[in-house]
Amino acid sequence: EEAGLAMEYQKNPSVGFFSHRASIRWAKQDYQGAVEDWKAAIRLKPDQADFYARTAEAYLKMENRSLAGEYYLKALKLAPENAQYQKRYFEITGVKFTADFHRIF
Repeated sequence: EEAGLAMEYQKNPSVGFFSHRASIRWAKQDYQGAVEDWKAAIRLKPDQADFYARTAEAYLKMENRSLAGEYYLKALKLAPENAQYQKRYFEITGVKFTADFHRIF
């Protein structure tokens, strides 16, 4: 609640505010709210692979494997060498991601 109130009084909320509130929502198992905040953070900083991965994990908690896979693929496009992202993408989609794979998209 406090993070939400802080954003109401700020003209241009920062990436940090959205990420922080998303983490609070995640902890409260408000996965839809966390997705909304991480997507807002992505709009402000689209080159941050971690936000895509966190969004993917929230989608998994909501049992939406399709969107989880899409968001892990977006994370991998930004960080193709990240072994954790590769592993999670494979677990979700069954598709092995390689360094050459991201050049296709």
